[in-house]
Amino acid sequence: MTKPVDEVYLLFGEFARFFGELAAEDFQHRFPHPFLEVQVKHGVYEARDAVAALQTHVDADTVYDREGDKDWKKAVIVQVRKTKRNVVPGAITAGRSLKNDVILPHEAVSKLHAYFKKDASTGLFSVTDVGSTYGTTVNGHGLAEGVAAPLESGMEFVFGRHVHALFFSPLDFYRYMRLKLRTGKTRKTKRKDGGT
Repeated sequence: MTKPVDEVYLLFGEFARFFGELAAEDFQHRFPHPFLEVQVKHGVYEARDAVAALQTHVDADTVYDREGDKDWKKAVIVQVRKTKRNVVPGAITAGRSLKNDVILPHEAVSKLHAYFKKDASTGLFSVTDVGSTYGTTVNGHGLAEGVAAPLESGMEFVFGRHVHALFFSPLDFYRYMRLKLRTGKTRKTKRKDGGT
């Protein structure tokens, strides 16, 4: 199996194919940063520029629908980590611009939408909206501009109304991925009457 060019922006199904069989300890060693599972409720995830810039495997013409679980393999997996694209010290930026650490190329997301920060003493993450046009919600609560919201694994974000993301610690994402893989395999097993 060929190693992907970019391990950060892969569809869930591709990510799971490459890394789903790792042991939990190996997975956490390889991926020490938190994850976002990103899907778009309405509209197209306009990833054409991100694909070209990052050489990723995201399909620019795919519509990600979070209303049903059938499309979970089409979710985009993103690590929340600092990159060379962004020179803002101490902040992991998120937004539509290709200069962000976490690129969310959707028309409802501002060029610079929000940023993540890791508390050096506790190791916990927070997210802050920077005054984006359509705002950010965490677990259904709108964020006030400039006010940091503490994050826990499993929290749901909505960036600019349509871009939904689940936040996971590395270990929790590993468990979530393995559960999804088992669920997917269960659906494909043969029925007792011989059907599929």
